[in-house]
Amino acid sequence: MLYDDQPISRDEEDKLGRLPFVDEIFELIDKYTEAAEKKEDHAGLVIGLEGAWGDGKTSVLNLLEHRFRDNSNQYVVQRLDSWLAMDRVTLAVEFFKALRTAAVDMGPFLDGADYVKDYVGKILRGVGTLAANTGVSVSLPFLSVKPDWKRILNEKSLRQEKDDMEEKLAQSPRYIIYMIDDIDRLNSEEIATLMQLVKNIADFPKIIYLLAYDRDIVTEALQRIDGKNGREFMEKIVQVPIRMPEMGKMELLDYFCNGISNIASSLESNKTKAKFDTYQGGVVADEVYMRISPYLKSIRDCNRILNAFQVRYFICAKFCAADDLLCVVILEVFEPSVISYLVSHYEEFYPSVLPDSSSDSTSRVEEYRKKVQQAAQCTESSLAVLAHLFPAFAEKIGIPSSAQSDSSQAIIENKIARSENFSSYFILSPNEDEVYSTVIKELLLYGSEEKIAQQLKKWTEENKLAKAFSKVQAYCDIYARNIQLSQERWPPILRAMTSVQNISLDFNQRDLWTRIPWSVVSMMIDRPIFHHGSQDINLKTAGWIIDIFHDEHVSVETLDVLMWHIGAGYEWTGSSTFVDAPPEVDKQLFVACKKVFVKRLKDYVPMRGFLQSEMIKSLLPYLIKEDRAYLQQYLAKLTTIEQIFPWLNFALRKEKVDSFSDDSGYIWRHEDDLLVIMPASFSTIVERKLDEIPADWLKQEAWPIFVLYDAYVKQESWMGSKVRGASLKEYGDKVYHEKRRLQEEVAGSNVAARDL
Repeated sequence: MLYDDQPISRDEEDKLGRLPFVDEIFELIDKYTEAAEKKEDHAGLVIGLEGAWGDGKTSVLNLLEHRFRDNSNQYVVQRLDSWLAMDRVTLAVEFFKALRTAAVDMGPFLDGADYVKDYVGKILRGVGTLAANTGVSVSLPFLSVKPDWKRILNEKSLRQEKDDMEEKLAQSPRYIIYMIDDIDRLNSEEIATLMQLVKNIADFPKIIYLLAYDRDIVTEALQRIDGKNGREFMEKIVQVPIRMPEMGKMELLDYFCNGISNIASSLESNKTKAKFDTYQGGVVADEVYMRISPYLKSIRDCNRILNAFQVRYFICAKFCAADDLLCVVILEVFEPSVISYLVSHYEEFYPSVLPDSSSDSTSRVEEYRKKVQQAAQCTESSLAVLAHLFPAFAEKIGIPSSAQSDSSQAIIENKIARSENFSSYFILSPNEDEVYSTVIKELLLYGSEEKIAQQLKKWTEENKLAKAFSKVQAYCDIYARNIQLSQERWPPILRAMTSVQNISLDFNQRDLWTRIPWSVVSMMIDRPIFHHGSQDINLKTAGWIIDIFHDEHVSVETLDVLMWHIGAGYEWTGSSTFVDAPPEVDKQLFVACKKVFVKRLKDYVPMRGFLQSEMIKSLLPYLIKEDRAYLQQYLAKLTTIEQIFPWLNFALRKEKVDSFSDDSGYIWRHEDDLLVIMPASFSTIVERKLDEIPADWLKQEAWPIFVLYDAYVKQESWMGSKVRGASLKEYGDKVYHEKRRLQEEVAGSNVAARDL
């Protein structure tokens, strides 16, 4: 639900209790007209409805209009939306056209509509004279026609016509209610023009003007144009100024808190959303309200915040603390320059070197605070919000903060005080792209291994890893030279890359992940930007790359994607390679890296996660080809069903075929290169295991693999092709019944032996 900022037009839409105020204005006008009817002059009246933008002036006019129209025997209503006029001339024309329309609606007592139209036409011609007095250009269409001087000289003067019009209007049983809205949206010259028009004809009888405007804006505009006191000028025009009732802080808070509560309750299933303390029936924590209250000045302000917050909250609730997100959204709405500074200097807001405790530390804090205020165009209110969000920054600028930074609670609630959560707060933000760029640049240049790993994990959870990797690759473009990376930066970056490799990445994320290691390494190689051969990357210029291959904290998967580039052009047959690509590095460097890589790969084989790695599986064919004897020797050392099962499961993987809807929809992929080197001991171990085969073997994870391997070893006729569930079940049932028959025979023999 969006919080509508449009003015209301019906009584039932009033949620702010404005109806009594509207009724008071209507009663005021009603009593005025009643009293005026007892007089002879029936003088007009100018009422000023004064209030700031967003105070609800248009809504009040709408509700008043309905009341006047419901009393059409007493009132004729006409409105002028002044801000629709394109210039001062059009504004003047529209002013009198609206007045003419109202006069026509007054009825036949004015000797017919033709009289009114003719008279107002004369008024329009008189705009030329009036314009001269008010500074309005006289290039009106009706003034550009050659005047009929004979006719004009024979006509009554404009003063006489005005007197006649006043006499006729005074005879009307009804009053014209002339509403003019949005005066404060005009520029200074247009405001002066409109107020002069009202001043010159404000004494027309039975016309009541309702002007809606921001008093400060209008008086300032009048003073700017005329050079005189704008407030005094307004007092000469507006006879009854009525100030819009201001909503108290508590009323605004109640309205705002109800909105926040509705947004939060719409995501009741979200277990990570912040828990707010109760404040006067609302859901905003006392501390948060104290920081953001200066921004809640009107209903329009509240609605702007609520609309911006709810869109972001629905997306970010799982990754952000709601109260912190609310503060960020408020700064984006009202203090964009502060957000820009926060994004481009975000490292300043997290723990770093704080001002020292020497005698001049206070002055240093004050100096730093002034520097930030000037650079970010910070108000005191925005500084208070930033201090609440970032405790380390609060300490730097000398403002107390009750927020948590490194506590376990801050971690659980995903507070922005934790640097790894920073980018989560800018999803769908106009600053999102800039945030990613800033955070990634900071991580590449200065981030520790732990910090980089935490951030990558966070982006993975938010499904933002692909975007982050794209940014990393853009920064590591050796031709763009966006940053310079020293050789000392590869350990934290590549080790952190290792930390996310086995997280369930989608295809796009994994594809981008494989591009990053070499991009990072390339940025550290001292070579010409436009090098023309592999000789530029050799043991002398990039021998330190071998250190990467020796580092046990850099995974074999990471080394593998480095080998795609290092092995290009040298018939490298790892998990992947660039077909027909020219060499990227010197051959000596390739040979040295390959030697270490193969050793690392063989050392990885006995480890528990070897066959669980999605990427390493593609290296098995290479290992079988590169060192078949080693792999055979290793497999021969496996002696239990638990040890051999992962290898059997990898060699005979089960997959679902969409065209089948039952068990027959499963087929098994045979890794023949691996199956053929499995030792005979595997068959013996499986054969013994099959003695225990249960009746529901097909529904369990391991038994189908054992049955399938048994069939493979015995070379059943149907094993030459991929096996579907039905054919496996046929063979498995045969195994089950045969094992049961043998067990029963053995049991019977034992009984017979006992009897003898």
